[in-house]
Amino acid sequence: MIHANSVCKGTFHFQIEALAGERRVIAVDLPGHGQSSDAIDPLRTYNFNGYASAICEVIGALGLDRFAILGHSLAGHVALELVRLLPENAAGTMIFSTPPIPLAPKVQRSASFPSQNSPTQGNRS
Repeated sequence: MIHANSVCKGTFHFQIEALAGERRVIAVDLPGHGQSSDAIDPLRTYNFNGYASAICEVIGALGLDRFAILGHSLAGHVALELVRLLPENAAGTMIFSTPPIPLAPKVQRSASFPSQNSPTQGNRS
């Protein structure tokens, strides 16, 4: 499960509880959100490809071969990028509340940066 911008994986707590008895459920905090740290290179990380690459690292670390992806809002675009990066591993994808966004890099960056006013922004270490 991939959360929307300016929130964290905790937004899925009801869904995680409901599915946990039947499936292995993994929700991640994107870089700069929730319990994750800020990106070392914000211009490289805070975009659809950068977020998807970060999730690829989690998938590799967990040794996942097949998985279904759920992406909310901004994360719908991240989920689609993840399918592009790992097409053989994605068993399915569900996106919701995902707005159409032009793919111009400048637009992606402005849509993807964590909000500095969000209580769920990343750890500042």
